[in-house]
Amino acid sequence: PAQATLDMPELLVNLRPDTPSRFMKIGVTLALAPKDRGRVEQAMPHLVNAQQEFLRNLDQHDLRGSAGLLRLREELRRRFNLILGPDTVSDVLLRSLLTQ
Repeated sequence: PAQATLDMPELLVNLRPDTPSRFMKIGVTLALAPKDRGRVEQAMPHLVNAQQEFLRNLDQHDLRGSAGLLRLREELRRRFNLILGPDTVSDVLLRSLLTQ
């Protein structure tokens, strides 16, 4: 099946206060079926909110190594699909990720 991609707005979020890194800038692209694109665009404010809520509870240790990034991507996909319906988002791709 053909895949479409949809860029989410880049986010700059505060990480948990007890972590050495204070900020994360992240850009995410969603992989989805072309037929779902309009529905996902309409739900974007809810997706951004869910992403912010999740990211604000992370610290630097949650992002360590490739396993940490895989967990980040999978958890975002799980949360987005709770909003959109099962398997609407087939993958979450990281366009950019910067912690500071």
